[in-house]
Amino acid sequence: MRLLHEAVHRLLCTSTWLNELLGQALSILFWTSFSAVRFGHLLHHRTNRTEDTTEVYRDQPHTLSYYCEILGGFYLIAELVAPFACWLPTQWTVAKLRRFSQKTPHKRKTIDALIRVCESQKKRLKLKLESTALAITMALTILAYHNHAILFGVYFMLRALMVSYYNNMPHY
Repeated sequence: MRLLHEAVHRLLCTSTWLNELLGQALSILFWTSFSAVRFGHLLHHRTNRTEDTTEVYRDQPHTLSYYCEILGGFYLIAELVAPFACWLPTQWTVAKLRRFSQKTPHKRKTIDALIRVCESQKKRLKLKLESTALAITMALTILAYHNHAILFGVYFMLRALMVSYYNNMPHY
Protein backbone atom coordinates (compact mmCIF):
# COMPACT_ATOMS: atom_id res chain seq x y z
CA MET A 1 0.00 0.00 0.00
CA ARG A 2 2.87 2.36 0.80
CA LEU A 3 4.33 1.90 -2.69
CA LEU A 4 0.94 2.66 -4.21
CA HIS A 5 0.78 5.86 -2.14
CA GLU A 6 4.21 6.88 -3.44
CA ALA A 7 3.07 6.25 -7.02
CA VAL A 8 -0.06 8.37 -6.45
CA HIS A 9 2.19 11.28 -5.47
CA ARG A 10 4.50 10.51 -8.44
CA LEU A 11 7.38 9.68 -6.10
CA LEU A 12 7.83 5.95 -6.74
CA CYS A 13 10.07 6.46 -9.79
CA THR A 14 11.68 9.45 -11.41
CA SER A 15 10.35 8.27 -14.78
CA THR A 16 6.75 9.47 -15.19
CA TRP A 17 5.61 6.59 -17.41
CA LEU A 18 7.28 3.95 -15.19
CA ASN A 19 5.72 5.49 -12.08
CA GLU A 20 2.31 5.36 -13.81
CA LEU A 21 2.82 1.78 -15.00
CA LEU A 22 3.95 0.52 -11.59
CA GLY A 23 1.10 2.42 -9.90
CA GLN A 24 -1.42 0.79 -12.23
CA ALA A 25 0.07 -2.68 -11.66
CA LEU A 26 0.08 -2.23 -7.88
CA SER A 27 -3.50 -0.95 -7.97
CA ILE A 28 -4.77 -3.90 -9.99
CA LEU A 29 -3.09 -6.29 -7.53
CA PHE A 30 -4.81 -4.32 -4.78
CA TRP A 31 -8.11 -4.72 -6.71
CA THR A 32 -8.68 -1.08 -7.43
CA SER A 33 -8.11 1.50 -10.15
CA PHE A 34 -4.98 3.64 -9.98
CA SER A 35 -6.79 6.58 -11.55
CA ALA A 36 -9.62 6.31 -9.01
CA VAL A 37 -7.21 6.06 -6.08
CA ARG A 38 -5.10 8.96 -7.37
CA PHE A 39 -8.19 11.10 -7.97
CA GLY A 40 -9.63 10.43 -4.53
CA HIS A 41 -6.38 10.81 -2.65
CA LEU A 42 -5.26 14.04 -4.33
CA LEU A 43 -8.79 15.45 -3.98
CA HIS A 44 -8.55 14.58 -0.29
CA HIS A 45 -5.44 16.75 -0.05
CA ARG A 46 -7.22 19.65 -1.79
CA THR A 47 -10.41 19.47 0.28
CA ASN A 48 -9.16 18.12 3.61
CA ARG A 49 -10.93 19.63 6.63
CA THR A 50 -13.52 21.43 4.54
CA GLU A 51 -17.22 20.76 4.22
CA ASP A 52 -16.50 19.30 0.77
CA THR A 53 -15.08 16.16 2.35
CA THR A 54 -16.77 13.57 4.53
CA GLU A 55 -13.75 12.73 6.69
CA VAL A 56 -14.54 15.27 9.39
CA TYR A 57 -17.59 17.19 8.24
CA ARG A 58 -20.79 15.21 7.75
CA ASP A 59 -24.28 16.36 6.87
CA GLN A 60 -25.86 13.82 9.17
CA PRO A 61 -23.28 12.08 11.36
CA HIS A 62 -23.94 8.63 12.71
CA THR A 63 -26.59 7.68 10.20
CA LEU A 64 -26.92 4.28 8.55
CA SER A 65 -25.10 5.56 5.43
CA TYR A 66 -22.23 6.79 7.61
CA TYR A 67 -21.72 3.36 9.16
CA CYS A 68 -22.14 1.61 5.80
CA GLU A 69 -19.38 3.79 4.35
CA ILE A 70 -16.96 3.07 7.18
CA LEU A 71 -17.81 -0.65 7.37
CA GLY A 72 -17.00 -1.49 3.75
CA GLY A 73 -18.95 0.91 1.59
CA PHE A 74 -16.07 3.27 0.89
CA TYR A 75 -14.01 0.55 -0.80
CA LEU A 76 -16.96 -1.06 -2.57
CA ILE A 77 -18.30 2.22 -4.00
CA ALA A 78 -15.31 4.56 -4.37
CA GLU A 79 -12.60 2.11 -5.32
CA LEU A 80 -14.37 -0.85 -6.88
CA VAL A 81 -17.64 0.27 -8.48
CA ALA A 82 -16.73 3.88 -9.39
CA PRO A 83 -14.00 2.97 -11.91
CA PHE A 84 -16.62 1.08 -13.94
CA ALA A 85 -18.76 4.24 -14.21
CA CYS A 86 -16.53 5.29 -17.12
CA TRP A 87 -18.50 2.83 -19.29
CA LEU A 88 -21.72 4.83 -18.78
CA PRO A 89 -22.65 7.46 -21.40
CA THR A 90 -20.79 10.72 -20.68
CA GLN A 91 -23.78 13.05 -21.09
CA TRP A 92 -25.94 10.93 -18.80
CA THR A 93 -23.24 10.74 -16.12
CA VAL A 94 -22.54 14.49 -16.24
CA ALA A 95 -26.27 15.28 -16.04
CA LYS A 96 -26.64 13.04 -12.96
CA LEU A 97 -23.60 14.64 -11.33
CA ARG A 98 -24.93 18.15 -12.00
CA ARG A 99 -28.29 17.22 -10.49
CA PHE A 100 -26.50 15.79 -7.44
CA SER A 101 -24.44 19.00 -7.20
CA GLN A 102 -27.65 21.05 -6.95
CA LYS A 103 -28.85 18.89 -4.05
CA THR A 104 -25.50 19.06 -2.24
CA PRO A 105 -23.94 22.47 -2.95
CA HIS A 106 -21.29 21.96 -0.25
CA LYS A 107 -19.87 19.09 -2.36
CA ARG A 108 -19.41 21.29 -5.42
CA LYS A 109 -15.57 21.02 -5.58
CA THR A 110 -15.69 17.24 -5.54
CA ILE A 111 -18.52 17.00 -8.06
CA ASP A 112 -16.90 19.54 -10.40
CA ALA A 113 -13.70 17.49 -10.30
CA LEU A 114 -15.69 14.32 -11.13
CA ILE A 115 -17.38 16.12 -14.03
CA ARG A 116 -13.97 17.12 -15.42
CA VAL A 117 -12.89 13.46 -15.28
CA CYS A 118 -16.08 12.38 -17.06
CA GLU A 119 -15.61 14.95 -19.80
CA SER A 120 -11.97 14.02 -20.44
CA GLN A 121 -11.71 11.35 -23.13
CA LYS A 122 -8.11 10.60 -22.12
CA LYS A 123 -9.05 10.00 -18.46
CA ARG A 124 -12.10 7.93 -19.43
CA LEU A 125 -9.96 5.75 -21.71
CA LYS A 126 -7.43 5.20 -18.91
CA LEU A 127 -10.27 4.26 -16.53
CA LYS A 128 -11.70 1.86 -19.11
CA LEU A 129 -8.35 0.11 -19.49
CA GLU A 130 -7.86 -0.08 -15.74
CA SER A 131 -11.39 -1.31 -15.07
CA THR A 132 -10.99 -3.98 -17.77
CA ALA A 133 -7.73 -5.16 -16.17
CA LEU A 134 -9.44 -5.05 -12.78
CA ALA A 135 -12.38 -7.16 -14.01
CA ILE A 136 -10.02 -9.72 -15.59
CA THR A 137 -7.90 -9.91 -12.42
CA MET A 138 -10.94 -10.39 -10.22
CA ALA A 139 -12.43 -13.01 -12.55
CA LEU A 140 -9.14 -14.95 -12.57
CA THR A 141 -8.97 -14.74 -8.77
CA ILE A 142 -12.50 -16.09 -8.43
CA LEU A 143 -11.69 -18.88 -10.90
CA ALA A 144 -8.56 -19.72 -8.91
CA TYR A 145 -10.64 -20.09 -5.75
CA HIS A 146 -13.06 -22.36 -7.68
CA ASN A 147 -14.61 -24.61 -5.00
CA HIS A 148 -13.68 -22.18 -2.25
CA ALA A 149 -15.46 -19.16 -3.70
CA ILE A 150 -17.25 -18.55 -0.40
CA LEU A 151 -13.85 -18.23 1.28
CA PHE A 152 -12.88 -15.62 -1.30
CA GLY A 153 -16.17 -13.78 -0.69
CA VAL A 154 -15.54 -13.63 3.07
CA TYR A 155 -11.96 -12.50 2.52
CA PHE A 156 -13.11 -9.88 0.03
CA MET A 157 -15.71 -8.43 2.41
CA LEU A 158 -13.20 -8.36 5.29
CA ARG A 159 -10.79 -6.57 3.01
CA ALA A 160 -13.48 -4.02 2.07
CA LEU A 161 -14.14 -3.48 5.77
CA MET A 162 -10.46 -2.94 6.56
CA VAL A 163 -9.80 -0.58 3.63
CA SER A 164 -12.90 1.48 4.41
CA TYR A 165 -12.27 1.59 8.15
CA TYR A 166 -8.59 2.47 7.93
CA ASN A 167 -9.22 5.03 5.21
CA ASN A 168 -11.32 7.09 7.62
CA MET A 169 -9.77 6.45 11.02
CA PRO A 170 -6.74 8.79 10.82
CA HIS A 171 -9.22 11.68 10.62
CA TYR A 172 -10.92 10.94 13.94
